[in-house]
Amino acid sequence: MLPIAGLVTALLLAAPASGTAVEAYLAAWRGDLEEARTLVTAALARDPRHGAALLVAACLEIEEGHLDAAAVQVGRLAALEPPPAEAAVLRALIERRRGDTFEPMEEALAGAWKAAGRPDLGKHGLLRSVREALPAGLGAIPPIDPGELRRRPEAEALLLSPLASPLRLEWASARPTSDLLESHRQWMASQAARALALAGAPDANPVALNVCVYRWLDDPWSRQQVIAALARAQPDNGALDLAALLDPAADFLPLTAADLDAIDLATAKPEFAWPYPAVHAELVRALRPLDGPHAALRARDLLGWCAPASLAPFKLARRAEATR
Repeated sequence: MLPIAGLVTALLLAAPASGTAVEAYLAAWRGDLEEARTLVTAALARDPRHGAALLVAACLEIEEGHLDAAAVQVGRLAALEPPPAEAAVLRALIERRRGDTFEPMEEALAGAWKAAGRPDLGKHGLLRSVREALPAGLGAIPPIDPGELRRRPEAEALLLSPLASPLRLEWASARPTSDLLESHRQWMASQAARALALAGAPDANPVALNVCVYRWLDDPWSRQQVIAALARAQPDNGALDLAALLDPAADFLPLTAADLDAIDLATAKPEFAWPYPAVHAELVRALRPLDGPHAALRARDLLGWCAPASLAPFKLARRAEATR
């Protein structure tokens, strides 16, 4: 699934960015959806018609699969005067997600944009207003030269590649282009190809690299091999066992007795969490030669790209519904 930051950046809303809405956006970017929700709720309590906050709220609901709640936020967005084009894109996106929850987000977003009439989402320049409103720190750090990234070893290059994504480069330049979604789709396809090349011997990869490879892969067999290797690498982490169990199966299949036994074993393990600390530590290590003073901040920024939340809980819920 495309990280929520990518969705928010791609949908450039013509509205001023309040400090709290920007903070919510940054929390979503680094994968802290709970903090993002707290912040955006506070922003909307102060101004229920704040466009940027409504956009972030709608995207958070879409990211977490709460499509009815997302539709409510989109309805409030569409009621603004003038109604922003982004509301039509989000409405089309919600309809696509209702039809196929697990369609890759970049494909769903591109299809929704086309269904909404291919509106120009960048002409009003929210990207610049959000960038200028950022708190001191991330917004003040100059971008890393993409050429430097290309000179890194292939494994590091994949971990750090979001620094040179079309969304990130547009963020840095604040010059939106009309083909942003298509450029992002092509970049995502190239990421999948790079991940596939690194998935041939997953047991030889570090945990952090396999988490990143698994994030970008779209080949089902390779995904199964990588998540199984992750489960072997962290045998006490039930979250990886659960993902390894659920990833290969279609989400409409009922759970079997063997599945239920495996889920019980997974949830009884000492640890049950996606391996974010390992990914963050590896990102910091890879970033130090490029920008030592800001390595930790950049690593937090990249974490949502390299290690988004597992889809296993969503798949488990769907399969539980099919079991009843």
